[in-house]
Amino acid sequence: GIRGNIVVARGSNIYWCFTASDSPDLSFETDVVHPESEFQEGLSRIRSFQERLIINTPDSYLDAAAMASVAAVDGCWHPPVFVHGALQWNSPYPGWRTIFGGTMLGWHDRVKQEAKHYCSAQIRESDKKEAKADPAKLMTIQHQDSRFYGVGYIDKDQQFYNMQTQFFDQIIEAYRWTADPELISFFREALELHLLWLQECFDPENTGIYESYIHVWPTDSVWYNGGGTPETTSYAYRGHLAARDMAIHAGDTASAKRHEDKLEKIKNSFFEKLWIKTMGYSGSYREHGGHERLHENPWLYSIFLPADAGLLTSTQIIESLYYTEWALQNDNMPAGGRKVWNSNWVPGIWSIREAWPGDNYHLALSYFQAGMPDDGWELMKGSFMHSAFNDIVPGNLGDIRGGTDFGDCLHPFVRTLISGLFGYQPDYPNGKVKIAPHFPSGWSKASIKTPDFSIHFKQQNTRISYSIQITREAEMNLYLPVQCKSIEKITVNNKVVQWKATEGVGRTILKIALPGITKAEVNIKIKQPIPLQKITNLEGNVNDSVQLNLKDVI
Repeated sequence: GIRGNIVVARGSNIYWCFTASDSPDLSFETDVVHPESEFQEGLSRIRSFQERLIINTPDSYLDAAAMASVAAVDGCWHPPVFVHGALQWNSPYPGWRTIFGGTMLGWHDRVKQEAKHYCSAQIRESDKKEAKADPAKLMTIQHQDSRFYGVGYIDKDQQFYNMQTQFFDQIIEAYRWTADPELISFFREALELHLLWLQECFDPENTGIYESYIHVWPTDSVWYNGGGTPETTSYAYRGHLAARDMAIHAGDTASAKRHEDKLEKIKNSFFEKLWIKTMGYSGSYREHGGHERLHENPWLYSIFLPADAGLLTSTQIIESLYYTEWALQNDNMPAGGRKVWNSNWVPGIWSIREAWPGDNYHLALSYFQAGMPDDGWELMKGSFMHSAFNDIVPGNLGDIRGGTDFGDCLHPFVRTLISGLFGYQPDYPNGKVKIAPHFPSGWSKASIKTPDFSIHFKQQNTRISYSIQITREAEMNLYLPVQCKSIEKITVNNKVVQWKATEGVGRTILKIALPGITKAEVNIKIKQPIPLQKITNLEGNVNDSVQLNLKDVI
């Protein structure tokens, strides 16, 4: 019989050692030479997770999920890349959304290592110059001799997908967070080649809108036959923004002007060819050739990517988000919150219509970006409460279809937590950091600390305080919400400061610009607090008289 067992921790591995004998001898064999030191190494690793993200909010479930995300992101790190998933799909790919968590949690050296790994595999010379579909696949994917596999293509770990569009988008985020000269030294050239590749593969006629081609997780069965879409158009826009800024800082005025012209063209074309002004959202795609009809039934990517890229104003983001509430299926989740299905398209075969956590986190980010905290929180909660606390694997931030801690769910969760809920949005290449927290209206306190920043928020009656610290000096631009009739006084670091009140959704946003600092102790004294003004939906028929009654208007 088994007389005893001993557990030995070694880094991220655990060894179970058994003795199967009738004798009282409990000796065992193991490859652990120094079990005590190995065990301490494992404990040290756990402590490093606890120090990397310190969070305290009124929601203990969120705090637990956030702490679990640190270990999960680390578990996806298989040098030199963050793999597709921590358990299932434990494979290296440039996409999907599988790098953001490394940036958000301050593992910048790891992100740079992955960036260098894949940028070094980019093709720089090729005789593949023409588009060519593969007849063996019914002309639905590109032939191996196609321009798709030519200059600018990352010839590693992509198979037949276009994973590099999301890869470059995530390294752009790392560039904004760090302005790392070493990263820029190789990434600028790689980004230029990628943007050329995007242009020649997906907008060869220079229309300003780009075709989407198996470039996000649920596009396995989605095809646009050359038509221009909001998705790749948004990725191209964010790419040219970064390329322009790199050119400006390098003193390359000709390249900066070229990218600026491209940005203007993309934005104009987006609103001329894809945006439905009378409806307030983008269509799914514009047909290539023929009648060039606009298909007016978008999915979630058509909504949250233009918002994320900066193509839309805050009002246009709100208009777009409303589409997801009335046109797509919304499910109230048993453990709280809600989830939105990513389309209403048919047939419902694999990837066309999914209630995918990664997409819901990205959608929640758009709600936070629009200044709608309760809606963003409801979506965020709907996914993490289900996967981590009401499903088969406790603490899971993935999805049963992708596996435990699947990267395309895990990393969007971390990004939405840090850049959405807590609102930390650095732009170090331009010497700026934006802080725009979007806490649910019922919260009176919240705090977070990572290797890059810390925020401590507290409200007691008419007094609101924020303690904000960043690790590198920058122009700190604060966008702080208040719900009150008037402001009595605002001080930063015990000094009265200038501020500006701007409109928010159901509340007021205070804008405070603080040049060249690393720490801000903000104290706001308000008068006559009022509740968050909820959004009201009014419906009527043509020629009906509709009356809107407003309360607590300032």
